[in-house]
Amino acid sequence: MVEFRLYVVQSSPRTAVIVEKLKEILKEEFNNQFVLEVIDVFESEDMTESDGILATPTLIKNSPAPCARVIGDLSDREKVFTSLGCRPGN
Repeated sequence: MVEFRLYVVQSSPRTAVIVEKLKEILKEEFNNQFVLEVIDVFESEDMTESDGILATPTLIKNSPAPCARVIGDLSDREKVFTSLGCRPGN
């Protein structure tokens, strides 16, 4: 199971699109063997601060180790998974 945490601003009009697109990609890539926790930076300020979030969207892979993150554009599937070090099938 791969665990992800996505930090967003829920009030942003783009947020729903980002979250749905990311869920679709993760379902395809990981055959539903993933957990995606979506966190609004304004509602979870303690978590946002403890994870060192400075910009949104930020996607963090928490497990399996090592942790990794991608900040900003999540539309390039290959770049996202390469940056997170979790290319499915590898």
